[in-house]
Amino acid sequence: MNRRELLTQLEKLELPVQTVPSFSEVIAGQARINDIRDLEIEDLLGRDPVRPDNAQAASSLFGRSVMVTGAGGGGC
Repeated sequence: MNRRELLTQLEKLELPVQTVPSFSEVIAGQARINDIRDLEIEDLLGRDPVRPDNAQAASSLFGRSVMVTGAGGGGC
């Protein structure tokens, strides 16, 4: 079972879901094993999130019609 499937199952239980740092973070001294925190949506991406440049998007889309054909995700 992958992480997404597990979270889908846990969602039904309405329990808080938390995560611990990766072994590489602990070994590199970037985190401690007891640094437990709530799971965030970015944790599921498998990559660094890309933040939109709102000013650039607004200037390039102003006064135009836009058709959205997908969510822009990885299709996982």
